[in-house]
Amino acid sequence: MSLTVPAMYEYQLESHFEHYCRMNGGQRLAFVPVVAVIFKYNYSIIICVLLLILQCCQVGVTLNYIHSVSKELLQEELKKLEILPTDLDGPDLIQVLNGLYPHDIGHYLGMDVHDTPLLSHNVVLQPGMVITVEPGAYVRRDFPIKNHIKAKEFLGAAVRIEDDVLITSDGPQVLNKGTPQTVEEISALINK
Repeated sequence: MSLTVPAMYEYQLESHFEHYCRMNGGQRLAFVPVVAVIFKYNYSIIICVLLLILQCCQVGVTLNYIHSVSKELLQEELKKLEILPTDLDGPDLIQVLNGLYPHDIGHYLGMDVHDTPLLSHNVVLQPGMVITVEPGAYVRRDFPIKNHIKAKEFLGAAVRIEDDVLITSDGPQVLNKGTPQTVEEISALINK
């Protein structure tokens, strides 16, 4: 991120990322990177949900429970910022949230990133289990959003942030702790 400069193109930053990975022994990327300009406003909503939802990652709950809480938190943030109409509720709200947040909160991590696709998200979390927590929102340009200046900035935005979490009897342990995530941390890294 410290390589970013004003007026830099997304493909240039992606090139730096791939170069860094290969120069440090990576033979190939595990996935096609998504390098895109995003407004810190959009990002801040999702990082807020992520930081709040991490507290739900406890022994005795399920991924389905964590997902339902993350949807409630996302709804609250979007209504608070008037991106969603405050009077939106019931089946309409469910339909809108499912459109904004079409994926699950995360999945179990095993020997491989996605090696547990058949394991139910109703399995009760136990100490030693590792899960991903990845809230996000995808706002299509044709999404029926309240006519508000901030909502216009949110149109076309797609944000998803992931933490890998070890479930312990003492609470969640974020395995990628120390990675800059907040707008302030990322800005500080860029401005080094």
